[in-house]
Amino acid sequence: MDRTEALRWTVIARIEVAGRLAAIAQPVGVFIDLQTGRPVPLPAQMRP
Repeated sequence: MDRTEALRWTVIARIEVAGRLAAIAQPVGVFIDLQTGRPVPLPAQMRP
């Protein structure tokens, strides 16, 4: 993980094909309480 905050996380990924850079991705994610639909803090095991 590149960066974590109280309610979201960011990952930086390099995708290579045959040794050549094909893409760089920087997805951002959040964990959502399925009953309320609201963001919840990151689980302790995912925090730095």
